[in-house]
Amino acid sequence: MGRNSTAWCLIVAASVTGGCAATDAAQSIPTTTPISVASANHSSPAAPTTTSGSVPEALSPCGEIGSSAKSPDCRLRSHDAVGASFEVRRGTLGGKTTIAIDVYGSDGVRTQTLTERNVAHPSDPILRDVDGDGRDELLVPIHLATVNTRFAVYHASGDAIEFHRAGELTGIGIDTTADGYVVSPMRDDYASWNIEFWRITGNTLAPIVTAQVRLRDTEAGAPTASDCTVVDAGGLHTTGLSSLDEARDRFCAEPSVQRVVRR
Repeated sequence: MGRNSTAWCLIVAASVTGGCAATDAAQSIPTTTPISVASANHSSPAAPTTTSGSVPEALSPCGEIGSSAKSPDCRLRSHDAVGASFEVRRGTLGGKTTIAIDVYGSDGVRTQTLTERNVAHPSDPILRDVDGDGRDELLVPIHLATVNTRFAVYHASGDAIEFHRAGELTGIGIDTTADGYVVSPMRDDYASWNIEFWRITGNTLAPIVTAQVRLRDTEAGAPTASDCTVVDAGGLHTTGLSSLDEARDRFCAEPSVQRVVRR
């Protein structure tokens, strides 16, 4: 679980190759890199199916788009102990983009097909261990807004091969704290951030607290200071902290928050 929060933008550089480049999201992500609850209009993925087949090797690795205006079909391979592989294919259903992801075990047998419908994001899925448990999560960008991206998060526990849709995260990227919180820094506007802290409990993303950072302008109009407060998102009781004041001292000090705080 011990893992530094150095992956501040764990996802944006890998996942936002086009649309986010002109936005504030581009400021954040080194090599890899946040959340609102899922939109009510989101279509739930189809139930996983179990079949057999060999891992196709003809597809290019995800992220290698080259000069293509649209992400091609591609493949992923996790580097955790389970070593699952993924084949990503795009299609159209009712005029909407659909992504189907076949999951393969290390033996080359296909175990599931994960489906995301109504996808409105040009970038490829990526693999990252965002909760520090040693297993890669599958992160699928499904919607691109002006600044923030919404990700579908798929999680597998222990040595299990089956992935479960844990929920959705929205923000400029996804970060991880040293003690295993999943962090999604979401920018509301140029002077307002909601930085949400989550846990993956079982196979479900559970909100813990939200650090709210509000920048304050000087007379010249440049933000030179900020305020950080913490609100209970439903999981404060799981943190071992007895008050929101303690939570403020704890979570406002996190590197993911300090990066947007002005003094």
